[in-house]
Amino acid sequence: MLSAFILNAVLDPIFIFLLDLGVRGAALATLLSQIAAISLYIAYFTKRLGTVLVRISQVSLRVDRIRQLALIGAPATMTSILSALAGMFLYGAAARFGDEFIAAVGIAVRILTIGALPITGFCIGSQAVLGFGWGARDFARVLKVAKFVLPITVALSFAYSAAVMVFVRPLVRLFSDSDKVTEIAVTSCIAFHLFFGLYGIQSFVTTMLQSLGRARLSAVVSFARQGYLFIPAVLLFPLISGFSGLLASQAIAELGAGMIALFVMLRQFAALRRGGPARSARIERAP
Repeated sequence: MLSAFILNAVLDPIFIFLLDLGVRGAALATLLSQIAAISLYIAYFTKRLGTVLVRISQVSLRVDRIRQLALIGAPATMTSILSALAGMFLYGAAARFGDEFIAAVGIAVRILTIGALPITGFCIGSQAVLGFGWGARDFARVLKVAKFVLPITVALSFAYSAAVMVFVRPLVRLFSDSDKVTEIAVTSCIAFHLFFGLYGIQSFVTTMLQSLGRARLSAVVSFARQGYLFIPAVLLFPLISGFSGLLASQAIAELGAGMIALFVMLRQFAALRRGGPARSARIERAP
């Protein structure tokens, strides 16, 4: 994974500036980096470098197992699709106000993404331990993991939000030297990070629910931020309040998603303290 990112960072300036390929160069650099990453994965397994070996003979096509995997993986898949759609609608709404607004919103989104990535990384790292604890019906261990990871993700999200608020102008200046774009981007960043402190809760709750096999509940939480709260808001609010409505749509979606995640999390913690959700006894264990 690191190799792909580092290679992409090295190839971008070479293809964009040195070879003068512009946007095509950036696309080519990304494509080559992804091919390199896939090649490393293939080499890892074909040369049997790891401790866990995967063979075709171990692949199971049992319908019940595929169904369980599909149900758990569906929310994450749909979240990625909704994220792409949300970006399309967001930039489409910004395009009504001019090129400077598109550039400013793009800067705000990139700064927001930088803060979200490490939080998501911590959550993904906890997923296996949460799943093992749930599979063993060791609910105390699940709660212990939650109490360890949740303060980290919440502290990171609040600290990053505060840092962006304080250093917003110099951060924006790293992306643009246009005064007009800078002013719009500063306002956009503040609005986008206003409730980002709740992202740590939302990200962890989504991960926890997937680890516990709560596919439907995971979908309710994960779809909120980029789906049923954000998309209607970004389509409607700019028509009513202009660019301020666009900024409000992101802030409202972030706040609403965080509140939903907080409510679900408290309910799940209470259920785990009682010995697990009522439906846990009906969850099938793969032999």
